[in-house]
Amino acid sequence: GTATSTVNDLYIRETPNGYVLGQINKGNRVEVNGETSGKWTKVKVTGIGIGWTWTGYLAPDGAEDQNTSEIKNKQD
Repeated sequence: GTATSTVNDLYIRETPNGYVLGQINKGNRVEVNGETSGKWTKVKVTGIGIGWTWTGYLAPDGAEDQNTSEIKNKQD
């Protein structure tokens, strides 16, 4: 699935609490496969690769978000 960052400057780390590979900003979308370690979630980020980020700063994308984008598309 996917999730969206809820904060700016969210670090993507090599391992939970490890070396920082890069960072993303609020609204950036990441791929998630459900793998977690404590409060950390494994993510795949375009331009950065596979790493870990703090779960509390991710909002899982769901049907609600998809409906919102469908409405926006109809208005265009």
